[in-house]
Amino acid sequence: MGRRSRWVVVSIDYRLFKPDVPTWDKAPADVACGLAWVYANATSLGGDPERIVLLGDSAGGNLAVNLAYSAALGTAVSKCGPVPVPKAVVVQYPAVDPVATYERGFPVPGFEPQMLMMGYIGGTPEQFPERIKAISSATYISDKAPATLVIEPEKDGLVVSDGVYNFVDAARAGGIDIEMARIPFANHVYNQIASNSIGNQARLTITVHYLQSRGLAP
Repeated sequence: MGRRSRWVVVSIDYRLFKPDVPTWDKAPADVACGLAWVYANATSLGGDPERIVLLGDSAGGNLAVNLAYSAALGTAVSKCGPVPVPKAVVVQYPAVDPVATYERGFPVPGFEPQMLMMGYIGGTPEQFPERIKAISSATYISDKAPATLVIEPEKDGLVVSDGVYNFVDAARAGGIDIEMARIPFANHVYNQIASNSIGNQARLTITVHYLQSRGLAP
């Protein structure tokens, strides 16, 4: 999307968990630091620090929502400078409901939701309810949160779709300007088969149209 337009795109990395090294508190700090850096350097990169949009998929969608919403609440923590409130958030199959994913996500070999969740928080949700609360996107819902678009495949069996639907309903009830685009017959990572796949074209088209409608096109 960035190559074919005048959007400035910055990819932010974050620490992944390792055996006995959970990153439920480290990954959010990493992306907050990245956002602070982007805000401080946007002008030199050819962008506008007052028109930042966060995007993220799956676990990255969880981090994007939580960062944007906590920044709006003034609770985002960064050692890298002020954390701005983005103008909008666009996420796809976001892991906004960790408990639903843990309990009902379909176990793909090598990518089992329970294994991933336990590695991320260091144990089960029952062992660490405060950590689950910290990573659950519903924790950060407020009417201060930026406008949000959720792109959700209707047949997502990994990050279960109804958990995402429930979050969207709760966010809307909490005063957030949130929209959802449902992708019929699609499952998790439906768009990653190829950059020119129908799924990825749909995702890009929906994203671009949303940003244009919000006055956030270059």
